[in-house]
Amino acid sequence: AFSNALATVLQRRASLTVPQSDGFRFGLVLDLLRRPLWLGGILAVIAAGVGQAAALATGALSLVQPLFVLELPLALLIASLMTRNRLPGAVWLAVAAVVAGLGVALVAASPAGNRTHVPLDRWVLA
Repeated sequence: AFSNALATVLQRRASLTVPQSDGFRFGLVLDLLRRPLWLGGILAVIAAGVGQAAALATGALSLVQPLFVLELPLALLIASLMTRNRLPGAVWLAVAAVVAGLGVALVAASPAGNRTHVPLDRWVLA
């Protein structure tokens, strides 16, 4: 989730430094390939893929995949640190709600793997 968030921030910042156009142009790709931030974003995407593969190889899908929800709050945090802009209180509240919601969902679902039957009360809460 962190690597995906970092990739998002780096690639968006890099895209703001190239000449704007109304549509896609092949030169845009060449312009972006000359930007270290863009290349850093590509490396972060690759690291995210490797990390996700390793996590899925060693952990349950029902535990690993929901953690990628943290990409959005992490992207907001990384972007605010890189731009040195403070996030408004409402954004922090939304970030806290996402993280708390993820925590409640994971606790309610209790993803442990190798489970063939989940009681109805767990499904309802999740």
